Amino acid sequence: LRPMELEGRTLYEALDKWFPDYCRQNNLQGELEWRLKERLSEAKEHQLFLIVQEAMANIVKHASAKGCTLTMADTERQVSMILQDDGVGFKVDEVRRGSYGLSTMQERAQKLGGAAEIWSKSGSGTRVKVTIPKM
Repeated sequence: LRPMELEGRTLYEALDKWFPDYCRQNNLQGELEWRLKERLSEAKEHQLFLIVQEAMANIVKHASAKGCTLTMADTERQVSMILQDDGVGFKVDEVRRGSYGLSTMQERAQKLGGAAEIWSKSGSGTRVKVTIPKM
């Protein structure tokens, strides 16, 4: 099942509407940087949208952030999604068991042959980077 926001829309069209709305509703200064040159498959668009939703929910729930930047870009070989916030950060090695959000993002990326990496430092925000191959 595709997310409702993607019905009849490309990933760009869905994020262009959903991302600023979500940021506004949650008092976040959000910036969307779209650098994708090619349209992605439905499967990739679907999983990337769900990853963005999960990562944004984590920002709202845990980060106490004032702002975030979502960058979607591609190279000849891969697509990347980077979400950076200016929140409180956390110690990645201390994420409690039963915290499914981060592992779900990693599983979604792996389904597409890619990977999700999370960098964070207490007091310095968090950066989620998902890369998936184009092939």
